[in-house]
Amino acid sequence: MHNPGVNWVQQAVASFQPQQNQITLSNGDIYSYDYLIVNPGLELRFDLIAGSKEALDDKDVPVSTIYTVGGAYKTAALRESFKRGKALYHSPQFPIKCGGAPLKIMFLSEETFRKNGVRDNVQIHYYAATGNFFPPCKKFADALVPIAGSKGISPHFGHQLTKIDKDKRVATFKTADGEVSESFDLLHFVPPQSAPAFVRNSELAAANGFVDVNMRSL
Repeated sequence: MHNPGVNWVQQAVASFQPQQNQITLSNGDIYSYDYLIVNPGLELRFDLIAGSKEALDDKDVPVSTIYTVGGAYKTAALRESFKRGKALYHSPQFPIKCGGAPLKIMFLSEETFRKNGVRDNVQIHYYAATGNFFPPCKKFADALVPIAGSKGISPHFGHQLTKIDKDKRVATFKTADGEVSESFDLLHFVPPQSAPAFVRNSELAAANGFVDVNMRSL
């Protein structure tokens, strides 16, 4: 339904000019504003994990992520067909879209392995760049420790995924003590996430790349 008071411009934003109260779109058009509300979401940064996109796009490689539509379908197929071996589940540094999603797919997979009668043949490892299961909330993080233990899941915190070798089936992690490489038979990874480039490279960005606002007044 058309609203005469709304002008919906279906173009991406290329840059901000806050001193002039203007934005520039990807097609070069410039729009002026009196008030600017910025809500672009997060960008999936496959570029921060070497080899991740190649591994994800290769249908013959057991590497997936639920953070893309195609990756979600691949995850479902791999979860149902997996019979034995080492399954690695990964979570990057926060913030990410749905901080619980990396855990949810791991627990759903563990349940699928039990349902399919192969759980005793699968070793599940959780590799997280963060210091616990759920850094936004210590109460939840602490509660997940016995749950993971009861399901035989081995956690490894402080492990930042930096590379996936799809041919050798090896994942490389950066830790405080240096690089660690782990072989896998199944790998689910979550791409690191950041503000889009047009935000993090703008005058509006704080040191972390996100729009700098006062949390109490916006």
